[in-house]
Amino acid sequence: MLKKSHFLLLLVLACFALIKAQACQLPVYRYALERWASYPFKITVFQRGDLTADQKKALDSLPLKGYKFPPYLNTIVRRVDLDGSPDPQALELWESQGKPELPWLVVQFPSADRVEVPAWSGKLDLDNARILTDSPARREVARRILRGDSAVWVLVESGDPKACQATSGMVAAQLRKLETTLKLPEQDPAAPPSIPTSKLPLKIKFSVLRIRADDPAEKALVHMLRQGSSRIIPTDASVAAYPIYGRGRCSGGYEGNDLTPEAIERECSFLVGRCSCEVKSMNPGVDLLMAVNWDDLISGKLAVDEVLPPLKGLMPVAPVANGTNNAAPQAISPGFARRRLVVEAKPVVLEPVAQEKGNLMRNVAAVLGGGVLLVLGCAFFLWRKRG
Repeated sequence: MLKKSHFLLLLVLACFALIKAQACQLPVYRYALERWASYPFKITVFQRGDLTADQKKALDSLPLKGYKFPPYLNTIVRRVDLDGSPDPQALELWESQGKPELPWLVVQFPSADRVEVPAWSGKLDLDNARILTDSPARREVARRILRGDSAVWVLVESGDPKACQATSGMVAAQLRKLETTLKLPEQDPAAPPSIPTSKLPLKIKFSVLRIRADDPAEKALVHMLRQGSSRIIPTDASVAAYPIYGRGRCSGGYEGNDLTPEAIERECSFLVGRCSCEVKSMNPGVDLLMAVNWDDLISGKLAVDEVLPPLKGLMPVAPVANGTNNAAPQAISPGFARRRLVVEAKPVVLEPVAQEKGNLMRNVAAVLGGGVLLVLGCAFFLWRKRG
């Protein structure tokens, strides 16, 4: 017969084994790409009276809820007629804009990311609708991630070109080093295997993408990055660095004295480490608005280089190890993204969100079950001791 102390020890070990078995064996960056659906941004269109023909075209290029909601453009659009009776929340949002010229767009971060300030705002016209939903840098980020990059470090530069080049070189050198020193999570033979759902190689690879803060094509992206950063990023920062992974999720922003090799290592270690919390909203970072059909691209139904060819306008990138492609980007015909919005529109699929809730319930159940076993073990031990 087992001694009481041995019995208690076995119960405690069973608790830890039960909890450990729930831990994901995939690195964060791969789990995020395959299993975290993009959160939707809320776009509010304020107007009075009828829209012009061009304004209607701009509005039609945005997916209205209940009208056309492509799953690869993570937005929900609502129209607010200020001549009508807008709800108090919409009225408060409008007044916070300082009452600019109508019609006016206000883009808010996904509610799950808990960012109170707007992601971007501007006049409703064709140019703004285009730069809001797509840009060369976002397309290039998605292309690299879907070809296997663990993360893409976007450097937003506004300072002296030589100083920016030096900072870019430091970041690239640190990333090259981390590609050789960091390790992927070891597979625990006692835990259920975590099998990738895509055929992308499971490896550690980082790259750098440099853009100018004053690039007209990237002004919406630059504003989203600054507003969504967990740190305050000054608009005149010489260089600001943003690591992007998964389905366009930015885990933070660094500039000045915060942009150090140690900070880069912390971020990269998190991204290639074991995904200890499978619930997206409980992990750091904010989503970006990206016109990418992630599900079909990850599964291989669409060819990455055909759907997301690089565009003109990207700055030269410091070389990064493991064969990062730094060739000059190719041009595509204007309006490419807008045509795809119409051709591929289909109802949104929300299964990943339900899966996330299922993961949460499973983890909670595992912890509660372990706690119950521990309490029962302690009670049994005290009962035997008294007896």
